[in-house]
Amino acid sequence: MITCQVRHKHPFRLPDGAVGDFFVLHSAMLGSPYKYSELMVHTQKTEPATICRLREEQPSAILNMPLLRQDQVVLTTTGRVDLVIYAVTVACTAPDLSLAIDVLKDH
Repeated sequence: MITCQVRHKHPFRLPDGAVGDFFVLHSAMLGSPYKYSELMVHTQKTEPATICRLREEQPSAILNMPLLRQDQVVLTTTGRVDLVIYAVTVACTAPDLSLAIDVLKDH
């Protein structure tokens, strides 16, 4: 699990030393003393896009957004946002996953 704080002039990039290439941006929380902040995401191939708006009345958001290291994801904000990010280890191969889905459909 990675916890970090993103600020206007301090964007977040996936760490090079972390294990794995697949991550999940689990949640975002408005950082003090800000009353409003937008969290934005972009890659080397895309323009920034807002993924959530946090305010005093709704200071947190559960996002569960997948992030791939190869996309060179950058998270920025208009204020200050605290993030929780999980590194994900994929434990099964595609045929195993297909079999698991078929089993679930049968039940």
